[in-house]
Parts: sequence; C-alpha cells; structure tokens
Amino acid sequence: MLKRMTDDEDFARTIIEIFLLDFPKQIEKLEQMLENGNLQAIECQAHTIKGEAANMSGEALREAASTMEKASKAGDIEAVRLCMHDLVARFERLKNEMNAYLDGQGI
Repeated sequence: MLKRMTDDEDFARTIIEIFLLDFPKQIEKLEQMLENGNLQAIECQAHTIKGEAANMSGEALREAASTMEKASKAGDIEAVRLCMHDLVARFERLKNEMNAYLDGQGI
C-alpha cells in the first residue's frame, strides 16, 4: 500500500487511521442490513467494502466482500450470513496488521 501512496509514510498512516475508524461503521451497516434481510442494500454495501479493501491492499478482505456481494446478488441470505462472519474475521486480521504498522512494527 505504501508504494501506491508514493512512499509517503505520513499519508499512508493517515489513510490507515481513517480506514480503521470508519470500517467498523461499515460492518455495523452490513449487520443492520442483514438483520432487515435487505439483500439489495447488502450487495451495494459489499461492493463498497470490496473497493475500500482493494484500495487498502486488503486482498483477503476484498475477497470476502466479493463473495458476499455475489451471495446477496444470488439472493442467498444464509450464504450472506456465513460471509459476514468471514468478512469480520478478515477485517480483524487486517486491522491487526495495520495496527502493527502504525506501532512501528511494519507490515
């Protein structure tokens, strides 16, 4: 990700901090949409998350969001529920890596 930001470490840190503050809100939105069974909204939100994850070089998170997007498009609410658990777990792993970077331990 740092290379994509022209090796500007301060900028990278700022973007990571914003992502880490914002992403839990994205998960909350998904959880509410899932609770309401709104597959069309989930598809849109999963697409948004897929792009955010790609921008942050979070390939595993991007894959989880892509799978969720496809499941919601197919109307498979049970698959979406399973994807939700996977997406949250992958975000936690990415968050840990990003926090390590912010703490000076690198990625």
